Amino acid sequence: MRLWVGLILFILGFVVLIPTSLGGSRISFLGYDALCSWSPYSSTILWIGAVVNLWLYRRKRKSKQN
Repeated sequence: MRLWVGLILFILGFVVLIPTSLGGSRISFLGYDALCSWSPYSSTILWIGAVVNLWLYRRKRKSKQN
């Protein structure tokens, strides 16, 4: 389960960086219309969450092998 959550968070980190014309009213801190107005920061938070989940997944898997 942690593997899937980690992968989904990693992908969502890229999705919020995608420029879009759907929202229109949200200008990101990078200066373009984005799905999230906090796009560089939210991407970083999502990627940190992904790394933590993947690290916990590897740690659990490693402890089961020993």
